[in-house]
Amino acid sequence: MSEFTDLPVLKAPPMSAALSAALESVKPVSLRRPKRDLILFSLLSLPFFAAIVLIIGLRRDISGLSPLWLGTVGLVWFTSFSAAAYLGFVPAKGHIAPRSRSIYQVVLASSAVVIAIGLLAVQEVPGASMTYPSTMDNLVSHAGACARMGLGIGIFPGVLAILIMRRYVPVGRISVGLSLGAAGGSLGGLALMLHCPISESLHVGIVHGSCIVISAFFVAAAGQILLRERS
Repeated sequence: MSEFTDLPVLKAPPMSAALSAALESVKPVSLRRPKRDLILFSLLSLPFFAAIVLIIGLRRDISGLSPLWLGTVGLVWFTSFSAAAYLGFVPAKGHIAPRSRSIYQVVLASSAVVIAIGLLAVQEVPGASMTYPSTMDNLVSHAGACARMGLGIGIFPGVLAILIMRRYVPVGRISVGLSLGAAGGSLGGLALMLHCPISESLHVGIVHGSCIVISAFFVAAAGQILLRERS
């Protein structure tokens, strides 16, 4: 045993000045708080939505519409917003990666439901609602204003959510972008439902309903840039 105890004690070489300075500058990593971020997103996007509706005004036929229809369709749009936003921000318990499969299912189901409601369950108030024959020419000629308005309203909350997520190392950027874009698009579609008096089914189903789809793909594309992993 003495031959081992007589061995010299090895000491680590001193650290260089650069390494010492680097270690001193290390700060604790700020852990992500998904539910806090979800609340922050809601507190920013919902007042934005309310302000936009006040600015653009309510549809001229709203007093003649069925309160049950208004409440049901409005609830569908808001549920779509809530589900998409929640999945975009909050991963499954004990996980970091987003619930991509659930996100794809919710975005697809929400898009299908709101488009179907627009095509099959439109309400018309005689003398107050705006209607016209269901032709492709009429669809295109009346689509511009609502398409621009719905997309503009929908993109802002989605990009806002992406910016909130930007400080985290991105995992599953495409699914997160789709989910947060769909959340914003749901607010855009809800704003159009409250503002646009057109009761033609193709317009409501395709133009209003496509807010979710277009916003989802736009924000997913933006997320490829804004959520890039920082060096």
